[in-house]
Amino acid sequence: MLIETKLEKNQTFLSTYVEFMDDYNHGFSVDWITGKILQQAKFDGTIEEHKDIYSFYFALAKAQWECGELQAEILNKVTHIINSGADIEKWKSLNFSDKDLKTREKLLKNFLNKIETANTTVKPPKLPRYAKAPPTEQVIASPTKAKMVNGMALFAFEQKQC
Repeated sequence: MLIETKLEKNQTFLSTYVEFMDDYNHGFSVDWITGKILQQAKFDGTIEEHKDIYSFYFALAKAQWECGELQAEILNKVTHIINSGADIEKWKSLNFSDKDLKTREKLLKNFLNKIETANTTVKPPKLPRYAKAPPTEQVIASPTKAKMVNGMALFAFEQKQC
């Protein structure tokens, strides 16, 4: 039976890619997003010990490439992972079939060829469209009473319509 070998079918890849693109679509820079995601990965242990570390870097590379800003450090990391055969060795250790390994290896080589060339169709951010709130009456709340309970201030408010 052929196991799904596509990069995008891995949960770590998906979550990293989706988080990256969500931040990108909200107007954050590629450098800022990459720093944030790498910091989170260091904090939660993804970089040091996670079994899907290669998928993590593949997702970062794809997202950066699609945004037209693939960083040399990420490209070098992905190039090393693929050319060293580290990902294929991981798959071998999990007893995948020879057919699966060959398919995966071909997929990785194609992925590397793709990201090593400049992206001519850079993905622009899709800034979210926020629906306009319907007009409402303005209400002003002003405190009328205050008392201390267990060291906390509790306030009572009176609302006035404008």
